[in-house]
Amino acid sequence: MSKGHARQRTSHENKTVFQLLVAKVALARIAQVTGLHPKTVYDKIDFIHGQCVKFVADRERRLPEMRLGDMRLATDMQDYMVNWPTKEMRKTIQFRAIATSCLSTGYVLACHPQLDLRMTTLEVHELVEECGDLLRKPAFREFARLWNFEDYARAMQLPSYTFGPTREDQEAPEHMTSDRQLPRQGAMVHIDYLMIGHFKYLRHLLGSADHVYFSLDADPGLPTAVLATWVDRAIAKKIDVAVMSFDKGVTIDEKNRRVLEAAKLRALAEEAYPHLHPFKAWLTYFLVTSGLDQISRTERGERLRKKGIEYPFINKSEPGKRVVLYTDDGRRTGIEIATILHDTSLHQVDRFFMQVRRSIAGLERAPSYPRRASRKWYLYGFYSPDMVEKMLVIFRTYFNYIAKGKDGKTPAMRLGLAKGAVRFEDVLYFE
Repeated sequence: MSKGHARQRTSHENKTVFQLLVAKVALARIAQVTGLHPKTVYDKIDFIHGQCVKFVADRERRLPEMRLGDMRLATDMQDYMVNWPTKEMRKTIQFRAIATSCLSTGYVLACHPQLDLRMTTLEVHELVEECGDLLRKPAFREFARLWNFEDYARAMQLPSYTFGPTREDQEAPEHMTSDRQLPRQGAMVHIDYLMIGHFKYLRHLLGSADHVYFSLDADPGLPTAVLATWVDRAIAKKIDVAVMSFDKGVTIDEKNRRVLEAAKLRALAEEAYPHLHPFKAWLTYFLVTSGLDQISRTERGERLRKKGIEYPFINKSEPGKRVVLYTDDGRRTGIEIATILHDTSLHQVDRFFMQVRRSIAGLERAPSYPRRASRKWYLYGFYSPDMVEKMLVIFRTYFNYIAKGKDGKTPAMRLGLAKGAVRFEDVLYFE
């Protein structure tokens, strides 16, 4: 037994706390069910988080040397909210997390929140003033990566109608709304630096992959961040970058109607090209009906890069699918490009984020109350930003290594990082 367990008087409850954390049980209810003092529950969360970090690091250390072949990845971001810590300032702390999943296996390769817990916002501002950062342009600052109070003040001067999740002009202030505040515990990272850091980490993990296909959500800045950090692969023509958007607000009835339309189109394609494999018949039908086969490869690449195209053969989770492809340089055939458009998807990363909402009580989307206007407060929400980071690490470990899919395998098993499903005890007693 490790020294960490030896110091615990109730180490037998570690598994129970771990299981309850990923079963959408609130922290107060965990204390009630286990009979533990609330402080002990928080201590156990710290311990479980530390064990998950060590366990996952040991497994993922193998990835850069593994023979991965071609990798298809999906990247998206999700917003999280922390309740205001004091009544004196009833503004929530809101930030984003970026995650990338393997589309073939469902393995979540990385999930990074917009936080740096090594220092506080107050410490950042003091360092900024000491080194003279405020006198420099953002690109030349020593602490340009982190928000300070001057950044916050400049952001508050922006008109409300200009709000956007990311900034396209790197010299301009990042957007912030008046109902939000900077964290007191930890410091918030500027979103563009978060994206760059995330993709640089993926570049390290997947250095041995043959060809990498990125499916990105339509957040501004994501394509630039990928191409900037994978520039050597882009030059070598070993990366594809596609941005996908779809109609997220449609009803289930509308989704079913569109899926039925897609099924009818498939039948028409197979009838029109009976000599081809059904999948190739769909792609050929798409190329003909979209007009992509009527233009030159150079024109095709420009059209896909600037305007994008709607892809008709959708699944239920992505109605109204539209793809912008940044890496069609004219080398490939129409069928090859149509295959990339067909395979572009955010399904796996969206599934992970959906499970986060459904499985972690403190990360569920907060309800809005009419009397509070834009302010939001959630009964089971966390009051400290570091809890968001800890719970994302804990849940990613559970999602990748412990939770089985319909095929009886975990994402780690499909990727080759595990031979079987990992038990809770394997993580808790890992040394």
